Amino acid sequence: MTRTFEQLTEAEKAKAVEIALTDLVGAVIEGSIRFNDTLDADDLQGRIDAAMGQADARQTPWFAAEYLRDDDYVWTTLTGMAQVSAEDAEYRTADDPYVVTL
Repeated sequence: MTRTFEQLTEAEKAKAVEIALTDLVGAVIEGSIRFNDTLDADDLQGRIDAAMGQADARQTPWFAAEYLRDDDYVWTTLTGMAQVSAEDAEYRTADDPYVVTL
């Protein structure tokens, strides 16, 4: 059985968005997701690159997500993307025969 985002509790919705945001930020930091500022008509990737440059310059790559968070535009945009991703997902229930619990 599966549930939609709307069928989740408020706590489950918050957790779903948090997981989606963590995954997205990880992909952005590792460079597997990049944005095209010209095509998108914004400067999101430029801002991300600047934040990553700060992490590199300060030799603190483990704080890369914090540098992204410091830019309100970047963080709001990534959070919005994570929200949409979480809303589009289906969530399995514990009684789903394909869910394995150890």
